[in-house]
Amino acid sequence: MLQNAVDAVLHRYLSVTGFDVDVTCTPLKCGKNDCFDEADNRADRGVPRQAVAGNRLFYAVGVFNGIPDGSSSTTELDTNNAKDLAGRVVFAPWRTARTPLRARMRAANWARVLRDPAAGLLLGGLTVAVLFGVFLTSKDGPAARAFRHAPACAGETNLATCAGDFTAVINGVRAPANGALFADVSYATDDGAINTWVRFDGDPATMVRMASADQNARTPLRIRVWRRSIVGAELGGSWHWAQGNPPGNAIPAVFLAVSFALLLLVVRLSIHRRAGSDANRQRLLADDLGQVAAAAGSLVLLAYGFWPGAILALATLVWLGLSARRSTQRARAPLAALH
Repeated sequence: MLQNAVDAVLHRYLSVTGFDVDVTCTPLKCGKNDCFDEADNRADRGVPRQAVAGNRLFYAVGVFNGIPDGSSSTTELDTNNAKDLAGRVVFAPWRTARTPLRARMRAANWARVLRDPAAGLLLGGLTVAVLFGVFLTSKDGPAARAFRHAPACAGETNLATCAGDFTAVINGVRAPANGALFADVSYATDDGAINTWVRFDGDPATMVRMASADQNARTPLRIRVWRRSIVGAELGGSWHWAQGNPPGNAIPAVFLAVSFALLLLVVRLSIHRRAGSDANRQRLLADDLGQVAAAAGSLVLLAYGFWPGAILALATLVWLGLSARRSTQRARAPLAALH
């Protein structure tokens, strides 16, 4: 009775199949393609090693008739209801799918191993470059926009907000004591309304020599003032912009444009490559155009000094990341269905 009940359970829940020939098998150590179910009444019954959870969790269960190992099951029949139950569960969280050594040594597999980290580094680097470009452009953009649209100076009455040119003379010069590559020069107008220092990058000895010559000759020089600061001036017969001037964001904007374009190109091409024949091409095209338009819009806003462009740029990055994740999940779905 007990044996019949066990047989019914095993056949119902474990899908047991039989050997074609008699096999001597130590409990739970059969091959993964074997199953304990021989003919007649003398068989061991059960399920051998089975892999689940991505080949990381293994289990085996069996009901054995108690015949000693090494004995002959063709002569010693199972004549009672005594049974041995055995089970085993193995969890290997770091296990990966087994690949034959010869396959792993192929050039194509090595190329794939090297390509995947390189692709990750490329995408990560481009993303960081875009974020860095957004930061620089949003930082310099407002100042550049304010300088471009600053009102013209009406004499010296609105120096706090205006931008304009004045005539001044040099009344002081100093070089850094630590040998740094800059020099400080002081300019003053005749009425003393503007009397301030300005720092110029360059060889300090050359700067000091030119400034001293202009100071000794009392040479009238043109200076450009914005918000009570000198952003540029004549020195030694040529024009020099002060350190960190003129206010502008052309270089950060170009850097952001190149980084964003490369990131969009790499990610969108990978999405199209992973898309199957049944993919919604109209949806892919809409995402292409939408993400390019959003990136271009954010760049224009940032280039013209509008900080909301940074929010639009971040939203575009999130949109792009979600699109890439969705395409990856769709590509893996058919593979998961095969296991």
